[in-house]
Amino acid sequence: MSLVLPRATPASNAQAHTASILIVDPTSDLMESISDQLGTDGYEIQQAADGEQALLAFKLFRPDLILLETQLAKIPGLDVLREIRRISDVPTIIVTTRADEADRVVGLELGADDFLAKPCSPRELLARIAALLRRSRCECGNVRSLQATHGTQDTITIDRGRHQVLRGDELLNLTATEFRILDALASNSDQTLTRGQLLDMVGRDSAIFDRTLDKHVANLRKKIEINASHPRHLVTIFGVGYRFCP
Repeated sequence: MSLVLPRATPASNAQAHTASILIVDPTSDLMESISDQLGTDGYEIQQAADGEQALLAFKLFRPDLILLETQLAKIPGLDVLREIRRISDVPTIIVTTRADEADRVVGLELGADDFLAKPCSPRELLARIAALLRRSRCECGNVRSLQATHGTQDTITIDRGRHQVLRGDELLNLTATEFRILDALASNSDQTLTRGQLLDMVGRDSAIFDRTLDKHVANLRKKIEINASHPRHLVTIFGVGYRFCP
C-alpha cells in the first residue's frame, strides 16, 4: 500500500463555497421552522413541493444537501432518492411524517444518510445538517492510495479533501455513509473491525442502522470491487465483522 501525505485545504477555498440545501416537502411547515436559522447560518435554500419538482431542482441546482419528505405527489420520495442515488452521493436527510421502522430501514438502505420523524426539533435538525455537511466535506484533506497487487485498475484512492473515491481513474459514486464505512475500514486496513467498532467509527448509534449495515457494505462492495462476488478488498469475517485488504 502506498500512502500520499496529507494535503491541507486552503482556508480561503474552504470558506468560499456557500452550502446549498434543497428542501423537498409538500407543506411549508419544515421550511418555516428552520428558514430563519438557515439564512442566518449562510445557507442557500431551494424548495420543491413534489417528486417531479425535486428531481428537476436537483438537476438544476446541484445542492450540497437534501431534506426529503417521503410522502410526495407524482413521484414518491423514496423513488426520488433512488433516482438521485443513481447519479449522486449528495448527503440526504429524510424528514417525514411516515416514520415506521420499515420505512426507516428502506430509506437507509436506499442511501439516506439520516432519518428524522416529524414533528422534529428544529435545533436537532439544524445540528444534523451541520454535522452531515462537515462529514461530507472532510476538510482534513488526506489522500490515500491503496495499491492492489493486480495493477492500477484495481487501485482504490480515497480523497478526503474532495470526498471522492476512485478505482483506477474511475470516479465512484459513493453515498456519504458508504464513504465513511470505506474510510473507517481503509484506515484500519488488514485489521478486522467488529460490527460494533464499525458502527462507532461511522458515527451511528441507531439500532436500525445496525440492521442496514450489511446492505451498505454490499452496495459498497459492488462499487469498489471488480468482481463483487469474489471480493479482494472488502472481506466479510463471518460472525465478527469486516476487513479491508489493500
